[in-house]
Amino acid sequence: KNPREWAQQILDFCQSYSEVSPSGTGYKIICRGELPESLLQPIPIPGGEKREQIEHWNSGRHFCFTGERLEQYPAAIADIDGEAFAEEVAEINPECRKPTKSQTLSLNLALAGNYATDYREIEFIENRIQSYLRKCEFSEGNRNNQLNKKTWTVRGISNSQGEVLPPTDIARIMRNWNESQTDPLPYLEAEKTIESALKASPPELNPPESRNPITSSPGVSKPKVNESADDWQAFKTFGPPAIQPNGKAPPMADFVIDFILRRGETMNVIAASKEGKSWLAMGMACHLIAGTRWLQRFQATPSRVLMIDNELHGATFDNRWLRVCEAHGLSQGQACKLNRILLRGKNQDINGIEAWLLNEINPGDFDVIVIDALYRTLPKGVSENDNADMMTIYNQLDEIAAALDCAVIIIHHSSKGNQGFKSVTDVGSGAGSISRAADTHLVIRPHKQKGYSVLDFRTRSFPPQDSLSIYFEFPKWLPSDLTPEVAAKQIDKQKAEKDTQDLQKIIELFGKDEKFT
Repeated sequence: KNPREWAQQILDFCQSYSEVSPSGTGYKIICRGELPESLLQPIPIPGGEKREQIEHWNSGRHFCFTGERLEQYPAAIADIDGEAFAEEVAEINPECRKPTKSQTLSLNLALAGNYATDYREIEFIENRIQSYLRKCEFSEGNRNNQLNKKTWTVRGISNSQGEVLPPTDIARIMRNWNESQTDPLPYLEAEKTIESALKASPPELNPPESRNPITSSPGVSKPKVNESADDWQAFKTFGPPAIQPNGKAPPMADFVIDFILRRGETMNVIAASKEGKSWLAMGMACHLIAGTRWLQRFQATPSRVLMIDNELHGATFDNRWLRVCEAHGLSQGQACKLNRILLRGKNQDINGIEAWLLNEINPGDFDVIVIDALYRTLPKGVSENDNADMMTIYNQLDEIAAALDCAVIIIHHSSKGNQGFKSVTDVGSGAGSISRAADTHLVIRPHKQKGYSVLDFRTRSFPPQDSLSIYFEFPKWLPSDLTPEVAAKQIDKQKAEKDTQDLQKIIELFGKDEKFT
């Protein structure tokens, strides 16, 4: 009950019923009045800690009362003047009101004026900013995802030398644009989304002659194109490599599992049906949550994990997860850090999954999303044996990974029959694009020694990883010191001998007929 100075100021101004919030870290004040619509929601506290803010509600919310009243304030509900309250809040944060569209325009022009070298540059950058922002209107759907994408679009603004705007200016532009929308994101939520978009990777520098209409050659006809910002988004990588001033390449995305998987990437986990690939995925999730070494070799980064399961009933999943957590030494608190979505019998394909994720999950909410299993996400009419179909599915998985700034792990089954004579990337039921599209292809195959398996990796952006012998000791997979040898050669030899015998029978059969030689 020792409020900070800014909170004390609000409490003293309202002089109404006030109590400690259920969390014990805030205060609730109940007043009667009407606040101006121009106030930000929530209102951040300059220089305060991350979640220090003033929220104000007059509808659409319910509250839990603690009854832990602040005795120094009245027990009755008082009337307050909304505009007077806004002025009081402005003393704490002068930028507590939403900018008007004219203020947003003025800010953008001021940025252009500070950035440009002469009037032609000012006009050019002004036109570019307004051209982008005219196309940037919130439509129905995930506002976080839209703001993230639009921030990327605005990052492409450059002057005639191909120089992009500083991130601080981009952030100010997008912050003000968001607040000028009919239904803006809450201030702190918008800040998080903009920051995530700006941190993703540096924008590419485009050749000035391709970006600046001032210096483009006259009289050159160009084909008509759809000029919407979203249509151009896929081509924003046009230009030379983003080499930094120090001559180094930009930093790569963070590891999720060292030398196996990064944020923004996809990974397949492939094994025969009922061979334990889902148990392996759960064990991997345990190490991701705890930030420990998976299979005693690969360091996992402490991660927030979401598992989307379309094979198990709820009770089965939860019992299995608890068993795996106990076997891996996770506490009950750590076990509860997992989030899961259970879709068995819910008739949800990859389109429904993607739509829900992009509308309900914010970028950065999860570090890893596991989808178990791939075959149950395929839309009606889509075949896992069709390269084009599966390429579309993996493009959607890439969209999820990019939009949510996370790694996506896909559980899939191998084809029938012995897999030992195949190359690692050929293991997996269906089209070859399944292994080619993923950044990491992880395969479990039987070991020569019964009761053991061999774990193989093929990665796109890491050095080759040695094969690993493992074995399943219910309910977890463990590493083994056995030399990793896939049970293929002996079986393959048997198959070859049988093929030779069958061929001999064919020769003998046709050899009796003079028409055949």
